[in-house]
Amino acid sequence: MGSASGSKEGDEWVLSHGDVVLIRSDLAILRGPRFINDRIIAFYFAHLSAGLHSDDILLLPPSIPYLLSNLPDPASVADPLRLASRRLVLLPVNDNPDASVAEGGAHWTLLVLDSATSRSAPCFVHHDSLRGAPNLPIAAGLADALRPPAAM
Repeated sequence: MGSASGSKEGDEWVLSHGDVVLIRSDLAILRGPRFINDRIIAFYFAHLSAGLHSDDILLLPPSIPYLLSNLPDPASVADPLRLASRRLVLLPVNDNPDASVAEGGAHWTLLVLDSATSRSAPCFVHHDSLRGAPNLPIAAGLADALRPPAAM
């Protein structure tokens, strides 16, 4: 695979899956110990999604939950995703507080919308590898934004 001429070293395309491209610097991250980035998560989710043969499970690339958590009206973007019709939705959550900073943040967690356990009462479950769950407020805000309004 190639990249545009004049690109920086480390920006060469090395692998793609669907519309997700990994560049050489992403592979260096995997040799780490380093924090993974959104492209690596998106690539892995695209790889896993390709093997799914059902619309019941949705693995969202990191850009979508980040967009949803930074919109004043996330429902307008979330509606086409048909979250309520899915049994399981995986949403990567990043601790980047500033939407103007590309690739900001350093800690990823996973917010899961679980409708498999109870279709009548879907629940959000947050998984965080750090003690104290520092991403919980961000994940809770996203869950609140995606939770359907209570019936009146």
